[in-house]
Amino acid sequence: MAKTTQKSAPQDQNVIELDLKVILTPLAVLISGLFIGIVLIVGLYGINQTLKNGSTGVKGTDTTADTETTQETAGEQTTLSNGDAVSTKISDNTPIAGDTGAKVAIVEYSDFACGYCKRHATETLDQILSNYVDQGKVAYYFKSFPIFTPLNAAGGYCAEKLGGDSAFLKYHQSMYSQEQVTGEEAQILSVAKSIGLDEGSFKECLNSDEATAQATADYDEAVSLGIGGTPGFIVGKLNDDGTVEGEFVSGAQAYSYFEEVIAKYL
Repeated sequence: MAKTTQKSAPQDQNVIELDLKVILTPLAVLISGLFIGIVLIVGLYGINQTLKNGSTGVKGTDTTADTETTQETAGEQTTLSNGDAVSTKISDNTPIAGDTGAKVAIVEYSDFACGYCKRHATETLDQILSNYVDQGKVAYYFKSFPIFTPLNAAGGYCAEKLGGDSAFLKYHQSMYSQEQVTGEEAQILSVAKSIGLDEGSFKECLNSDEATAQATADYDEAVSLGIGGTPGFIVGKLNDDGTVEGEFVSGAQAYSYFEEVIAKYL
């Protein structure tokens, strides 16, 4: 019986054979390159924004703004950065340390529950008070920017109303000495009592529309100025009409930074 031999079909010379290994290798390299490029672009953008918002070029200082940021935006309002020109008006009920006749003023915008505000209060403020305020060179004003604890801001207003500047300063110091500021009424009343304020009168004030309105007004002022977080400061010339014209300082900057800014206006 004759055997039949099966011959393989000849390959079509017009068919292009695809070597997947040859194609996929450069494709993987291309995808990796695109991914790395995206990461670099995002990283560079973040660095650029940090430098834009935190740098003033002052030698020997960390100009990154150590602030707690607001949870709300002010529409198209531009957020202030270190060194930006800004002015504000001091009202009659704004707590003050120092003499209203000083040449220079510092206006602080802060929140008692802000960690960076506590850093400023415990590490920097005393040096400013000792070297400038007590010497009659600077008037230091306190305004609330209650991002976290509006009731604490109302408490500061009541301390000022019932006991004057000295009572507010005691309230300020005592509140920042708390291990944790809760914003609860019980803690605020305890602080008020510890600094010698009548608990009944203070509680009545704390829950009044007047105190709430003042805390809201301070918050709205800070937002309208373009202050984007706490603490924030305006340092500048104190005019006879109560206006302060100067520049913005963002965050819990070192004492040496404040020295350099204050020197511009003395």
